[in-house]
Amino acid sequence: RLASAGGFLRSGNSTFLIAVKDDEVNTTIVVIKEHSKTRKQFVTPPVGLDMSIDTIGQPIEVEIGGATIIVQAIEDFQHF
Repeated sequence: RLASAGGFLRSGNSTFLIAVKDDEVNTTIVVIKEHSKTRKQFVTPPVGLDMSIDTIGQPIEVEIGGATIIVQAIEDFQHF
């Protein structure tokens, strides 16, 4: 588990690196999908983004949460 930060909202995230056997990839994706939910939340964006003067400091509704999954074949994996 790696601590990371999101881009737009600069909020904390967790990044997981998970190695599984080829025949376990689909099952792993299903488990992640079942436990990764999104929700809408009002946030005040950081100052400095391309916004008009009228919208600075105004809360906007954004979707947060969820998961991004990247599947990559591993040529070698060593565990000591």
